[in-house]
Amino acid sequence: VSSPVHSSSVATTSAEEEKKEQHQQQYQHQQQTDHDFYHDNNYVPPTQVDEYQDLLAKALQSMSLKERERAYEDLHGVLPTPSEGDDSTTKQLQQMQSCIDSMKSKMAYNTARQQNEAYVTNPQFMYKFLCAEEYDTEEAAKRYIRHYDAKQKFWGASLLTCDITLAEVSSIVKETMSRCASMQLLPFRDTSGRLITFSWERYHRMYYPSKEDGANVCQVMAQLFWYFMMSLTEDEASYMKGIVHVAYGLDMPQTSLTEDDRTMWWNSCIIANSVPLRVGG
Repeated sequence: VSSPVHSSSVATTSAEEEKKEQHQQQYQHQQQTDHDFYHDNNYVPPTQVDEYQDLLAKALQSMSLKERERAYEDLHGVLPTPSEGDDSTTKQLQQMQSCIDSMKSKMAYNTARQQNEAYVTNPQFMYKFLCAEEYDTEEAAKRYIRHYDAKQKFWGASLLTCDITLAEVSSIVKETMSRCASMQLLPFRDTSGRLITFSWERYHRMYYPSKEDGANVCQVMAQLFWYFMMSLTEDEASYMKGIVHVAYGLDMPQTSLTEDDRTMWWNSCIIANSVPLRVGG
C-alpha cells in the first residue's frame, strides 16, 4: 500500500518550483537589460584578450596620425612641458580664470567662491588642473568647474571649500576603505615616474557596504573613490604627469550587473574627469 502524499510536501514542492521559475525570469530579464544597455551604447563588453586587442586596433585606426603619436607618448609618459618662468605660469592661470569667468553654468563654483574665495582662487590648487589638461587653459577651466559640481554632488555644499580628510569621511566609508582591496596603489612607479593604480573589477562588489545598515552604496563608493583619487594629487609627479591605471576585468560577469553597478561606474567617470589628475595609461 502506497503511503499517502501529504499536502505539506506538495505545497513545498510547488513553492520551490515557483521560486525556481522566478529566478529564471529574473535571469532572463537581466540578460535582456544588459543587452539593451550595451546595444544602446554601441558597445559589447569584451570577455577575451583577442577582443580587447581588436577594439584597441580599431580605436587606433580611427585616430589621426597626430592623435596616435600623442597616445603613444602618453602611454610612455612623454608629456608636454609648459613655458619656462613664473610669468608664463601666471599668464596661463590668468587665462584659465578668464575662461572660468566667461562660463555661464557654474552654480557649485559660485557657491564655493561665496563661501571662501581664497580657497577657490588658490593658484597652487588651480595649477594642478592646468597640469591635468596639459596646460590647455580652456579645458582646465572646464575641469575646475566640474570639480565643484562633483564635490557638491558627492559631499554636499557645506564641504565645497574643505579639503576632504578622514575627519570628513563617515564611519561607513572608513570601514569600507579598510576592507576594500580591489583597488590599490602599487608600490612602484612606471619608467617616467608615474604612480600606478590597480583594480580588480570583478571583486569590487565584495566590499560594498550593506544596504541593511542604511548605507547608500553608490554614495559611499563614490566618496571612497573621490578620497582615493584626491589623495594621489598630493604627489607632485601625479598631478604633473598623471597616473597609470591598470584594470583587470576579463572575468567580469556582465549578466550580473545591477543598476547600482552602472551608477557607480558612471560616478567613477564623473570623478575621474573632475579631479586634478589625468589618467594617462
